[in-house]
Formats: sequence, C-alpha cells, structure tokens
Amino acid sequence: KQKRDPENRYVGLLREVVRRTAELIAQWQAVGFVHGVLNTDNMSLTGLTIDYGPFGFLNAYDPQYTPNTSDLPGRRYCYGNQPQIGAWNLAQLGMAMAPLMTSEAIQKEISAYPEIFHTAYTSRFAAKLGILDWSAASDAPLLSEFLALLRRDAVDFTNAFRALAAVPATAAAESDDAAAIAALEGVLPPAVRGGKGAE
Repeated sequence: KQKRDPENRYVGLLREVVRRTAELIAQWQAVGFVHGVLNTDNMSLTGLTIDYGPFGFLNAYDPQYTPNTSDLPGRRYCYGNQPQIGAWNLAQLGMAMAPLMTSEAIQKEISAYPEIFHTAYTSRFAAKLGILDWSAASDAPLLSEFLALLRRDAVDFTNAFRALAAVPATAAAESDDAAAIAALEGVLPPAVRGGKGAE
C-alpha cells in the first residue's frame, strides 16, 4: 500500500481551521458580536467562540466599539477589526505549523481566508437584507451605504435590521419611500427622526 503523505493531513487541518475561523467571524459580524480579547490563545481550532470575558454586542452601530476597556485607546479588538485579527491569528498558527509543511502550502491555505470570509459575510448580510441573489455590483454598495447611515445616525444595529422586516414588500417596486421610512423611523434616535440626519 502507498504511504499517505503526513503533510497532507496537516495541510488539511490548517485549511479546515481557516474555513471555520472565517465563517465564525462572519457570523459574529452579522449579529454584531464583539469578542473583546481576540488574541491567539482565545481562539479555537474547532471554530467555536471561547474565552469571551469582556464580550459585547453592538447597540448603536459603531465599527470602533469594543467592550474591553483595556483595549482602549487602540481598539485592536474592536468590532471593525475582528476580520483582520482573525487573519493575523491564522498567520501565527501557520508559523507554528511551519515544521510540519512547506511555507508555500501554509501561504496557500492562509491566503484563502479573505475570500471565505467575504463569501460567508455577504451571505449572512444578504439574508438580513432579504436579498436572494447577491450582486457585488449593486448590493455591496447598498450594504455599505446602509451601514454608513447607521453609523452616522447612531442607529441600533440589531433593531435596524429587524425594522426592515416591517418594510412592505411592494415599497421598492413602487418606489414608495414614505412606506419604507415609516417602517424604519421607530429605530432612529429622536434627534434624527423626521428625515433630519445627524450633523
């Protein structure tokens, strides 16, 4: 019988950890979860959320939000940095596995992270927005603009997406802005209701 190449098992392990980590952090971003202490020893090879002491969830949408007061003022582990921190932590894992496989194999597996994360991230946000077929050309700018408006007006992240469910399905087809705004007005802070954006 032909001997199995042990390197393949280690490559397979790293590939699976990369996939699970990317998909886990995409889930976090979609629900506004902030781990708080996302250093390497607080991540799991199994793709589970572990050791979250000063964790939190977004209220008013702010990518710089961190529940960890010791993470101030640098905010290394804030909500908006979590995807990049996941990639950095995987790179450290790759370095630790260097005696077990070639550097080329490590780089190949680690470099797959951004695309896996992006696919999982857009899939989850497409579901939150009610988009069945995600289009990078039209839907990515829509999501970016929506998040920018949430940030500008300090709108609650979870409640904003829940309020979208109250927008009539016919509002977009009929260009009924009033119906859409009426459904969303309840989540706006008092200072920005009635069409007045935050200064």
